[in-house]
Amino acid sequence: MRAIALIAGAAVAGCSLDSGPSKEPENDSENDAATVSLTFDDTFIDQKAALDLLDQRGMHATFYVNSERIGSSGALSADELLDAQSNGHEIAGHTIGHVNLPTLEPDEQRRRVCDDRVALIDMGFTVTSFAYPFGASDELSEQIVAECGYNSARDIGGKSSPVPPPDPYLVRSAPSVDPETTVEDLEGYVTAAEPDRAWVPIVFHHVCDGCSTIGVAPDTLEAFLDWLDSRGTQVLTVDEVIGGDLQPPVAGPPAVPRRGAGRTGQPASR
Repeated sequence: MRAIALIAGAAVAGCSLDSGPSKEPENDSENDAATVSLTFDDTFIDQKAALDLLDQRGMHATFYVNSERIGSSGALSADELLDAQSNGHEIAGHTIGHVNLPTLEPDEQRRRVCDDRVALIDMGFTVTSFAYPFGASDELSEQIVAECGYNSARDIGGKSSPVPPPDPYLVRSAPSVDPETTVEDLEGYVTAAEPDRAWVPIVFHHVCDGCSTIGVAPDTLEAFLDWLDSRGTQVLTVDEVIGGDLQPPVAGPPAVPRRGAGRTGQPASR
């Protein structure tokens, strides 16, 4: 029912949700029965370590970025992200301001989601995938993500998704990786999905030794990538799994000046 509501909502908005069939990964071996997507959230500059590890192994990941953070202190730059895209990595949307969407009014949600995608496309990125900040969503936010031109949206939790996912705007993932997550935990997410030939998006944030409660140590990430590589596990970006055409950018509604504000948006002088 939720997917039907999304399709109906996009039709009302004049947007197409026909992103084409999700790609059924072609798995030929027992160890390739699951598909893994490595996803990195929040534009953190220490994710350069992940890019280096991935590029050394010819693996590609999805980076969910916030447009207004790009180039700011502690964040990846536009040039770094464009280089990543040219090397086969996917750059995806994550809202302006990393906001909890269901707590906002509908038009503000649209501004945060749609205008973020517009800004990323204007920077030269091919943006088809989205991730909910904090993994927070409801039926309205899912519909808005679709209206803004995204082909999918990733949640957090649930460990894995079928291929194709029953709702591309509520893609389930493994729990967010933190310093307590071991290589064995990461391997377990994959092996648990193999009997069902499922898709395992894995959520990373910081890539560092002990710098954050939502960080993974580079050594842990490197060992996991080597394990995936040694087993021949299929590693795809989110866009490669979901498929679909690049939708045109859709701007959010104009901001409404606060009551009592002047033309600049600042409180009017008395």
